[in-house]
Amino acid sequence: MNLNNQLCVKIGAAFGALVSIQTPAVAHEKSPLSLMLSTGAEYDSNVTVEQLDVLTSKGDVAAILGASAKYKLSPNDKSSLTVGYDFDQSLHKDLTAFDLQTHTLSAGGEFNVGRASFGADYSFYHILLGGSGF
Repeated sequence: MNLNNQLCVKIGAAFGALVSIQTPAVAHEKSPLSLMLSTGAEYDSNVTVEQLDVLTSKGDVAAILGASAKYKLSPNDKSSLTVGYDFDQSLHKDLTAFDLQTHTLSAGGEFNVGRASFGADYSFYHILLGGSGF
């Protein structure tokens, strides 16, 4: 590993260990809308895609980005409906084929009947690995 890569690894590891920001853009107690933004960095000494059982035996630094939006509708005290969108992205310095991007649409409902609660959730995922469908 040359000096430039060693420096990148050390900076990336320090940045990932020290900096992880999660900022609620809208976070009022009564607000039905919530927004969250996050960013960070990580160093992985063996970049992998667990779902494909692919091991690189190589290390790399990556920027991690995220955003989440949720809207909760409560028409009455006995029911609620929540819809949301989540975005997650990893951007590797060298191993760009392992960049993972995830888009998630979700919806969930909860209904209270007496002392019992019933709910259902649905999520749809669109995932890209290295810019291609996964």
